[in-house]
Amino acid sequence: MFKSSPHKEGVGGGMLALVQSTSEDALREHGCRIYAHWGNIYAAAVPKRELAALSLRPEVLRIENGRVCDAMTDTSAIVTRSDVLRYPTHSRPAYTGRGVVVGVMDIGFDLTNPTFYSRDLGTYRIRSFWDMLDFEGQEATDDGQQTTVNGLELPIGKAYTSSMDVLRKACSSDSRLQFHGTHTASTAVGSGYDSPYIGTAPDADICLVSNAVSDDKELVPDSLWDLYGSAIDLLGFEYIFRYADKVGKPCVISFSEGSHEDLWGEAQLYSTVLDSLVRPGRIICTAAGNQSYRGTYMQKPFGKERVAALLQPTGKTTYMMLRSKGDFNIRLDFMGSPTEHFCTYDVPVQDILATEDSLLIDTITAGNLTYELTFGSYACCYDSTQLVTDVVITKIGKGLITSVRTALSIYGEESEVEVFQEIGYLQNNHDYPDYQDAEYTHNVLFPSTDPSVICVGATSYKTGYFNFDGKWKTEQWGSGGEVATYSSRGPTLAGHIKPDVVAPGTLIVAAFNSFYVEMNPSNNTSNADVARYSFRGRDYA
Repeated sequence: MFKSSPHKEGVGGGMLALVQSTSEDALREHGCRIYAHWGNIYAAAVPKRELAALSLRPEVLRIENGRVCDAMTDTSAIVTRSDVLRYPTHSRPAYTGRGVVVGVMDIGFDLTNPTFYSRDLGTYRIRSFWDMLDFEGQEATDDGQQTTVNGLELPIGKAYTSSMDVLRKACSSDSRLQFHGTHTASTAVGSGYDSPYIGTAPDADICLVSNAVSDDKELVPDSLWDLYGSAIDLLGFEYIFRYADKVGKPCVISFSEGSHEDLWGEAQLYSTVLDSLVRPGRIICTAAGNQSYRGTYMQKPFGKERVAALLQPTGKTTYMMLRSKGDFNIRLDFMGSPTEHFCTYDVPVQDILATEDSLLIDTITAGNLTYELTFGSYACCYDSTQLVTDVVITKIGKGLITSVRTALSIYGEESEVEVFQEIGYLQNNHDYPDYQDAEYTHNVLFPSTDPSVICVGATSYKTGYFNFDGKWKTEQWGSGGEVATYSSRGPTLAGHIKPDVVAPGTLIVAAFNSFYVEMNPSNNTSNADVARYSFRGRDYA
């Protein structure tokens, strides 16, 4: 349970946001608590009751409260044949991470795993750990201030700033649900203990931050959930870099989480802060994502009349963004099978623009299902001459969603339209020959899309592995060092070429969170326990 403390007054029921303001006093006058700032961008807890009034202040230029990320098993393997770098040559020293701080912000850490010691077990290498979900351990001083760490006041959770305290903590507070961070950290900094599976920087000092992802919501009181998101993740980066500055060492941060890009500019302040954090001696490596195994993009160029693809839902809601120049029509077809067509919904984009607030909401019944259709148009944050149209299809009421197939078509020869899938997927299916234009690109996740970070994609060498029972398990994600079929590909929505580098990310053997196994004895971890099994990883940062 959450232990209340004086410094939480005015924070529970508020949200942690990035606020760009020409005046710090403007924030304080509305009860905001400031935790850090980068130039005129503040990470501040904003009382929700004050949000509207704060947004109207002339000093306040922008407010962002970015979404919580999702975890990705993605990119810590870094470089093929990197083991040779651990040995010195006549022209260079050994590269083992000695003298460097490696920071990992992730979820599900087993802090006791022997791979986080030196190989001879003589030195425990995790020097500092901030658990953002540690409500039991968090403390406040008598004046209501959270104890600061290297000058940074923590809005939530608890920091463990000595190796002895970290070991006593034993595991991150989300270990009942998560194991991802143990896996990613071990591939980056694991010593391997008594195994041949050694990470890239086995002699580096380690600084960890356990943040929150979308799957952690059940662990967080409702009144505190809005403290998690892009602002607190930036504070996590700041926490790691401040530790490295304190000990006078360069720092590399690995971050294997992300969320979809948008075209309304939700992460503009986040990007500005990232740019200010990264400099010589400070690097952030991030995972590209695992989105390319399904269709995520479709393009209709000028001069082509139509493109179309099936929509594959992952829940009740399917959502896509359309970026366009010129007039076009959106058509949704609802079908029971290739030979059974229920109905069509056709809307010109000009009809959407003609509605109040450029927002059109309607319903349609197809087969035994009813859908709410929402269309909203606005200017693109990257180019105001381009129009963005959100299309949201939500099943309402009862009925099996798979009983109706939905398809999207874009019409209009004199237009250029790109479709970016946000929730659900685009699909080509040979049974529906008129819907074959889905592509598997433009799906790198943020913050990997940002120019300031090094975006790492995954390659694939192995096509299978022997499990603990000696049985061969096949995994067909590519071979021979080609980019893995699941690994996200650019370009980004802003046109940047990503990923920046690729590295082995498929069937990577790595450490596992023993506390997750202990707390979930009925779960099948036979594909994951590194002491006995080979984990089917993706890419890491």
